[in-house]
Amino acid sequence: MSNYFIKIFSIFSDKIKFLLVIFLAIISTSVFCMLYKKFTFFSILILIISFLLEFILIYTIEKKILFIKFIKESLCEVKKIVWPKPKETIQMTITVFSFVLFMAFFLRSVDKFLEFFLYNLILR
Repeated sequence: MSNYFIKIFSIFSDKIKFLLVIFLAIISTSVFCMLYKKFTFFSILILIISFLLEFILIYTIEKKILFIKFIKESLCEVKKIVWPKPKETIQMTITVFSFVLFMAFFLRSVDKFLEFFLYNLILR
């Protein structure tokens, strides 16, 4: 029972931290845009401090562990991909373009045949 409460509380606190990060990003960007022309140094300082606070909040979120694990697993999967050789790529590209041109010619021919058949023979 107590572990369940701690788990829910940590997830809830993570949500609050995430919302706080979003709110802080919006506020800091707005302040930066409003104060940039008059107080350049001050606005840049506010932006840097807010980014540091956001980084600290994101670093304390427990769900980041799952995100980091997901990124690592994704990179491992990308390394497993067998990429085609340039020659294979060119051959497949030529095949696709040839098929597209053939289908365009075929559909144009069918369209003209149906146009001739419908307008000249039936609807006359």
